[in-house]
Amino acid sequence: MIKHPDFKILTRKWRNYIYFMAKSILIITLVSFLKNDGHRQFMGSKMYNCHGGLQIDPD
Repeated sequence: MIKHPDFKILTRKWRNYIYFMAKSILIITLVSFLKNDGHRQFMGSKMYNCHGGLQIDPD
């Protein structure tokens, strides 16, 4: 089997590109989630419902 000299470089480039894309998507999701203050109320209401009317302060 003849190994192509550019193959390893190419796969490394692709791997880095995929890692970069995954990281940026994760960061964007995290930032938008943290920016959206509605998630706190959502979590609060979930906790409220789970504990049968027990109010939990997020802070």
